Amino acid sequence: MSQDEFRSNRYDQIGALRDLEEAIVLTREAFHLFPKGHADRPGSLNKLAARLSARYKYLGVVEDLEECIVLGREALDIRPKGHPGRSSSLNTLALRLSTRYDNLGVTEDLESAF
Repeated sequence: MSQDEFRSNRYDQIGALRDLEEAIVLTREAFHLFPKGHADRPGSLNKLAARLSARYKYLGVVEDLEECIVLGREALDIRPKGHPGRSSSLNTLALRLSTRYDNLGVTEDLESAF
């Protein structure tokens, strides 16, 4: 288990924000190691977005949600039509757009989510 996974799991178990913060830092570092086109980039991208989403739920910092949406759109670029992981990326992006609509009332997000 990697350090970022350990921190994220410990956050899930005991809710220590410092673990989530460290997991985000470590996951972001790992994400930047994979250039565009690298086979491991989508997985790292999804981990980072999931951890930012968790921090958004915990703290309500809009920038975390905004970054999740940007990362979700990048995931769709990486996973074009026909890619086996595309449906998961579409679903995750739709959920985050819906969350932003629910919290901020951005009408375009609701339209995009559908």
